[in-house]
Amino acid sequence: LAAATLPLPGEAVRVRYYSGRHNREFEINEEALSRAIWRRENRRGLTSHDAFPGALALTAGAGEDHDLVYGAQLAWSGNHAQTIERVDDGRRQWQLGEWLAPGEVRLAPDETLHSPEVLATCSLSGANGVARNFHRAIRARMNWPGGAMKPRPVHLNTWEAFYFNHR
Repeated sequence: LAAATLPLPGEAVRVRYYSGRHNREFEINEEALSRAIWRRENRRGLTSHDAFPGALALTAGAGEDHDLVYGAQLAWSGNHAQTIERVDDGRRQWQLGEWLAPGEVRLAPDETLHSPEVLATCSLSGANGVARNFHRAIRARMNWPGGAMKPRPVHLNTWEAFYFNHR
């Protein structure tokens, strides 16, 4: 079930997605977009290290700080799927949404289903420009104590260190 279908120009030639595992979260993966469908799914029931519910579509030559990059992510921590496919006129379409198992949701007459929100942006300043856009948008939507974002104290998380031998 697609929460959104986003048009992409044919100039979007690569997709960057994130995978990983414990202690190796958000590993960057890139693949060329071709005539074949690109698809990522997560069927674990929650967001996991290996299947972040978003990606970047990059134009030729786009990098961290330059050229056109499109970004989208599903604001959802359950099962999800995203697909980028080429359409007949050379453009592409990007679909993101909740992945529902057969029979998982059955609507009664007049009942509605609300799909998860999709956040999308683009930037001429590369992947970092997309990240800045997402950060700015989320910070503007937050209900900050006192009405404004303030400097936060540093939090040092040491519980992971207990796995290691510290001799």
